[in-house]
Amino acid sequence: MNINYLGPIALTKAVLPSMLSRGGHIVVISSVQGLIGLPARTAYSASKHALHGFFDGLRAEVAPRKVDVTLVCPGYVRTALSLNALDASGGRHGKMDD
Repeated sequence: MNINYLGPIALTKAVLPSMLSRGGHIVVISSVQGLIGLPARTAYSASKHALHGFFDGLRAEVAPRKVDVTLVCPGYVRTALSLNALDASGGRHGKMDD
């Protein structure tokens, strides 16, 4: 949650006051897993869903002040995420996804 959710919010809180006075565009990198949950990725999906909830709400709040909010949701990208994912028992998944 610290990186996937709280990090983008902290950065947004830092830049938003100046954007509200002059307009701007906030772009947030999320994931397809912010739209749908996948097995064995519950925590990751939850952090990305939280990101969508926050920034979808923020978009509605700041639109009248000429600030746009975009969530970018790339599909699968081969990273070490699966190595560190937790399995159903809470243990480390420990292998790369195909």
